[in-house]
Amino acid sequence: MDQYLTNHLKLSSKLKPRKVDILLFLLVALASCLALLSFFSFNKSIYHSVVLQNRQYTKQLSSYATQIFQTQTEQRFTILENTDIFLDSYDTKQLFSSSTMKQLTKIKDKYGFSLVGIMDQDGNTKNTNSLSSITSDMQLFNQIFTGERYISDVIETGVSDETMILFAVPIEHEDTVIATLYAHYKVANIVEHFNTLPSDINYFQIIDSNGTYITRSSSSHALAKTSSSSIWEELQKYNYHDLTSPSQIKNSLSKGESGSFVFSYGDEGRFVSYQPLGISNWYLFCAVPEKSIAQHADDISDTSFILLLRIVLYLLFIFLVIFYYMRRIYQVIQLKNEELKVYNHMFQLVLQKTNDVPFLIDLAKQQITFYSSSFPDGQRTYSIKQVCPENLKAKNYIAKESYEDYQKLYQLLFFEKNDFNHSTLLHLKLLGGYTWFQVTLLASYYKQSKKHMIGVLENYEEQKIKDLEIERRKQESLNLSQKSERDFLTGLFNREALQSKINEHLRLTQYSKEMQGFCIIDLDHFKDINDKMGHMKGDEVLQDVAHILSHKFRKNDIIGRLGGDEFVVLIKDLSDVDEIIKLASEINEQLQITYENEGCSITVSASIGISLAPKHGTTFDELYEKADLSLYDVKRSTKNSFRIYKS
Repeated sequence: MDQYLTNHLKLSSKLKPRKVDILLFLLVALASCLALLSFFSFNKSIYHSVVLQNRQYTKQLSSYATQIFQTQTEQRFTILENTDIFLDSYDTKQLFSSSTMKQLTKIKDKYGFSLVGIMDQDGNTKNTNSLSSITSDMQLFNQIFTGERYISDVIETGVSDETMILFAVPIEHEDTVIATLYAHYKVANIVEHFNTLPSDINYFQIIDSNGTYITRSSSSHALAKTSSSSIWEELQKYNYHDLTSPSQIKNSLSKGESGSFVFSYGDEGRFVSYQPLGISNWYLFCAVPEKSIAQHADDISDTSFILLLRIVLYLLFIFLVIFYYMRRIYQVIQLKNEELKVYNHMFQLVLQKTNDVPFLIDLAKQQITFYSSSFPDGQRTYSIKQVCPENLKAKNYIAKESYEDYQKLYQLLFFEKNDFNHSTLLHLKLLGGYTWFQVTLLASYYKQSKKHMIGVLENYEEQKIKDLEIERRKQESLNLSQKSERDFLTGLFNREALQSKINEHLRLTQYSKEMQGFCIIDLDHFKDINDKMGHMKGDEVLQDVAHILSHKFRKNDIIGRLGGDEFVVLIKDLSDVDEIIKLASEINEQLQITYENEGCSITVSASIGISLAPKHGTTFDELYEKADLSLYDVKRSTKNSFRIYKS
């Protein structure tokens, strides 16, 4: 290295200052040109990247808004389906009684419906606004009396903020539809939830099956928002990119497809994503202004240009510094020998203040030299064979528990490419008694094609004691943590631990090909056990169920109790649906148990709701929601059975 620096100094001294200046100028100019070319290429790629990211973001936001709308409509249906339990009688003659109307009025006021009413099989209706009429909506009549839900297109009331949609559900008695329960609900009440979406430039518009606006955005970014009565009229006004046309969009919507397109209107442009809401051929359109995307890209471009200027200035400064130090390098070389003497003296002083032992390995001479103030002349040299594992073991210089680790470290010395910064903890008798050392190979270098290696033996005795104490405390903490994760009655995972472990497993397997089965197990007639036999008997039932589930499922499956008589099981890595069907059938059979106490006999069984990951969701909450809907269907029908969620 010294010879290299000396030769470089001689070469530099022969260059005249003017030639050096010209060379420096050419280097700066070349670097600046390359930087400008890189900037323009970077700017172009940034713009395309921003466009792609925003289009993807628009699609994601559209999906999110769709989920919000579907959740809100599903909640309206669920409210109506649960309302029929408040009816005083399923006698068709009593359906329009005053007490029934009072119950419906309470539902209307509590859940924000504009109107709630009942219609019998003959089309006679009565509602909370005291109106009676025969419906002319034959689709409603046909769907309801075949046991299906119904949701209407937009109902115009003549008031600007009073646009309604109609929800209807069948009222069944002994598996026969005897009437329908219906309600009017303001579209504005559903759409107001879009205000929670994380965007101030995107806007949303929802259309029904005829292209009529269910919602019309009031965003300042919306185009032609006041002049068109339907989306098909509005789409005719735009100029489309990528060979898209209104007829193609309409055809895509008629097939229930999702998609996106780009259009311009005057000097403005929009990126639009659309997808079905899954309700009566309704669609949601999400749009983002093209200017906001271009502005974002321009902002990045401006920032990049400023960065480029700074880089050029920094490069110029660096070249000037290099030029200056090329003239000073000869002086530095002259001082180097003196500095090395100082460093050597400092090294000796450090050795006197530390218990660490540096060492140097010369593979050409097959020698290893240790440096320590404990040695008479500050160092001690051995042959490589003297420190081989067999010799150290024979002379009791290495403890038994460290022998295999030392063998692996010793073998590293002879590899062409060593794993440097590799550390091994060894128990050695080096300076008197046995001491724990952390042995680290720091680096290697070549001198005249001869390999040398540098390392250090760091005294680890005190740290070893600390490590043992830390390990002991970690084990105690782990034991406490495991206890806090368990339900005190059943020994299964409690709610918090169950949710955490399931979410973690779903995150790790979200790209796996195997399915994950999510089961909610709810006991039938468990309340009768508590009421008639007492809570101690109820606790016994829960413990029996936990015992059966623990032995039925695999050890790596996640089993927990959410609370009460509700259990959750995540069955990992299913090969197909038949596997979970078989398990669910066996669980139904094993959990059908009869309990007797003082002449009272009660049979407990299980209703099971099932969802699958990733098909039905990739989080605990998503899978729970789908499985709970399936469980509700089982509870309402046969009980002591199972059902897999169908989307």
